[in-house]
Amino acid sequence: VLNVAQYIADEVQKGTYTWEKDQENTLSGDGIHPNAVGARAYGSYMVEQLKTEPEKYLKKMNEVIAPEYSALGFKAPKLVSHRNGQYSGSWTNTTENIRFNDRVAIAEKAGDSVTYQFTGTAAGLYLMKYETRNGIVSYSIDGTDMGTIDDGTMGIAMPQYKRLAANLEYGVHTLTITLNQDGRFGIGYFCED
Repeated sequence: VLNVAQYIADEVQKGTYTWEKDQENTLSGDGIHPNAVGARAYGSYMVEQLKTEPEKYLKKMNEVIAPEYSALGFKAPKLVSHRNGQYSGSWTNTTENIRFNDRVAIAEKAGDSVTYQFTGTAAGLYLMKYETRNGIVSYSIDGTDMGTIDDGTMGIAMPQYKRLAANLEYGVHTLTITLNQDGRFGIGYFCED
């Protein structure tokens, strides 16, 4: 672990950098996120540490932990673009969120549905949570009703992982998601294992 926060705090105390806006050595434009100066400061420190003390940070792994000890119970999870689903209804592909490579597939009308086929033992979604009009969806796997997704909102449009099923018998499965009522529901990726 590189303690970049301590390095930056020390450099600010020395006067090398400042948090004050509109200064040549300002680390951030909003007081939170690094600007170009901040990114260079953080990056330069990390590179220097890795060059001068690589043995401190780059350690050889000598033990492989069994995959079943994964925090989510997944063994080899992967994200699959929402574009791999079979959509019906009025889904749109939005450009509103840059956190997803292929952006987000959005449903807004009751009855909009998507079907996704995967091979494995578990499935989930990397989806959007919206400030208002968060849509409620039902989902099934292989025709069996598995419940709904209705987690409320997080205050702003933010990506969030949602596990839908685990410990399925290994094989080909079909996930179907349907919007229950008008609202907004966005899928960035399907997750499978």
